[in-house]
Amino acid sequence: MTNRYSYQYYLKRFQNFSEAPCLYCPGNCITSCPTFIQTRNTLYSPLGYIKSLDTAVNNCLKCWRCTFSCPVEYPLSILVERAAGTCIEKRFGFVIIREGEKYLVGELEYVDRMKMFSEKVGLGIVALDYASSLENRDISVSMEKKEMIGYSPEASFLLGVPHYSEVISEFTGNLDITIRLHLPCLLLPWEDEILSSLEKTGITIEEVVKDVCIRLGDTGNTLKDLYTLCPKALEAGAKLLDDLLIQLIDT
Repeated sequence: MTNRYSYQYYLKRFQNFSEAPCLYCPGNCITSCPTFIQTRNTLYSPLGYIKSLDTAVNNCLKCWRCTFSCPVEYPLSILVERAAGTCIEKRFGFVIIREGEKYLVGELEYVDRMKMFSEKVGLGIVALDYASSLENRDISVSMEKKEMIGYSPEASFLLGVPHYSEVISEFTGNLDITIRLHLPCLLLPWEDEILSSLEKTGITIEEVVKDVCIRLGDTGNTLKDLYTLCPKALEAGAKLLDDLLIQLIDT
C-alpha cells in the first residue's frame, strides 16, 4: 500500500498524546472548521469541542480539517469517535468483486458505480465490508500486497491509498473539458496532486469549491452543477466526476 497520511497514521499520532494539546494552541484550526464557519461560535469549533465532548459528539462533523491544519497533527476526530462509541478502529474485511492487477476499493454501497468506472480504467474491484466481516472472517482476504486505488474519499483515507483522482492521468488523457470541482474534506491534503492529475487528462478546473462539507446537511444550491469526488454529495445536487469520466473515456 502507498505510504501516506491516513487514518492509521493519525491513529498512531493519537496514541502519542496523553491529553489533548489544544489548550495551548493559538487556534489555527478554527478557520478551517465548517461548524465554526457556519455559526461563528467558538463552542462549535475544535477548541470548543475539546472542552465539551458532549457538544462534539452532537455537532463535530469529523471532517478532519482541524487535524490537517493542526501544527502537531492532533486527530480530534478520533477523540470524538471514541466519546461517541463510533470509532472506526474496528476490524474490516475486503471482498474481491473482480480480480485485477490493481484494485479500485470502496464501500459495498458503491459496488455498482465502481463496476462501471473500473470497466473504463481496467481495474479490479474490492469492496470494504465493515459489518458482516466482523462475524464472518472467511469472506475477508488479505490485500496487503495488492495495489489499491480509493474510489471514495473515506476508503482512500482509511487505507492510506491514493484516491483515483490523483492517478487518473495514468489511465486516460485528451479529454478537453472544463468543469467546476467540489473537493471533499478528506482529500484536501492532496489538492495539488489531484488538480495536477486532472490537468494531465485534459480536464481544466475553472473553480475549486472546498469550503463546503456535505455533512453540514444544509448546502443550499452551493453544490449544484459541481462535479464532486464525494459520492455522498449526490444527495446535495452535485454530480460525480467518475460519471463524467465514464462518458468521456474511450473503452
